[in-house]
Amino acid sequence: MLSFNTRNDEELLHSSRMGDFAAEQELTERYFRGRFSACKLACPDAMSQLDDWELNDAHFHAFVQAVTSYRFQGVHLFTYYIDVLRNELFDALERKSKERAAMTFYDFDAPMLDGKGNEFTLSD
Repeated sequence: MLSFNTRNDEELLHSSRMGDFAAEQELTERYFRGRFSACKLACPDAMSQLDDWELNDAHFHAFVQAVTSYRFQGVHLFTYYIDVLRNELFDALERKSKERAAMTFYDFDAPMLDGKGNEFTLSD
């Protein structure tokens, strides 16, 4: 049997799908150790805008989706994972942007216009 260090990701995934829990564990740990580097590769902007919790969440969802839906043809697992991770990071950035927009504060004394062009303040 080959050592895990000499086996590539695709071999580990194949063994994992065949019921080798140790191979699954090694693949999971390998990707978890490299999650921040992978995030930086997939979407450099995300590193400055998302916190570690959000990056971990994106990694977890991307990893699970990648190993679940990966097909052994045409592309390496890591490349496929980076594509899935990029989409997850874009979604996380969009959610964060919407959360920030929802937390808009209004000045009760600032003049506003109603639908008819009349000026009013929220304190009125």
